[in-house]
Amino acid sequence: MANYTLLRQGDHLPTVAVLQELLNRTGAELRVDGAFGPRTHADVIDFQRSHGIHPDGVAGEDTWPRLVASEQLPIIDCVDVFDEGLYHGDAQAIIQAGGHPILLGGMSRGVAQAARLIAASSENVFLLRFIGHGRAGLQGVAVGKGGWEEIRGKRKIWHSFGEQRSSLHWVNAKNAGTLGLQGIFGPYGSVELHGCHVAAGPKGRTFVATLAKQLGVPVSAGTASQVSTFRFDGPTFTAFPRGETMKEWCATLPDFASMSVR
Repeated sequence: MANYTLLRQGDHLPTVAVLQELLNRTGAELRVDGAFGPRTHADVIDFQRSHGIHPDGVAGEDTWPRLVASEQLPIIDCVDVFDEGLYHGDAQAIIQAGGHPILLGGMSRGVAQAARLIAASSENVFLLRFIGHGRAGLQGVAVGKGGWEEIRGKRKIWHSFGEQRSSLHWVNAKNAGTLGLQGIFGPYGSVELHGCHVAAGPKGRTFVATLAKQLGVPVSAGTASQVSTFRFDGPTFTAFPRGETMKEWCATLPDFASMSVR
């Protein structure tokens, strides 16, 4: 079993464009546009049937690894386990799927430390996912919501870490280029921020766009609450490093070598 991304009809993401490229090398003739529409859905079903996979039209746990086959498309997950629930939920789900998540939780310069680990163990990253708490313009990847809760008798006391300095935040996003992440991505690389409401509103969109420019790859985030580990729940917003459109970015993707459907 291998780690995977979960894609289904209605998704509009850079990872969908890579899915379409993978389908095309098996004989499909899809327009690579990052939009998981009816034709992509039908071609996923055709691939599943030809490989003895339940034909539900969803590229997930059983289908994604078979589509990737021998291609090197590493998926790296950074999970903020400062919230213990994320350790027992998301991190364990990734481990069960065959992944090896990097666990961040209250670490000093946690993202930079993760970047060093990734650079030492993997090249040409296809998808880098940050999983943790969030809100518009903020992805908590090292310290959750920016602090911790202490119980003193019957009192709950909130201690703040100063999130503008300790989390990925719209204020410090312009410095993301110093975190050491730019050199880890391959030609299909992108980043996903799996926190609640991260891309919501003007502040959220500006945050995502700034990260994309700084990191040199597309960055996607959701505008609603997030529960799932391997996919976005609800609408998403994607920004591209040079301000291009999804269509323009898709046109830069190299084709994969052809592969038999058997």
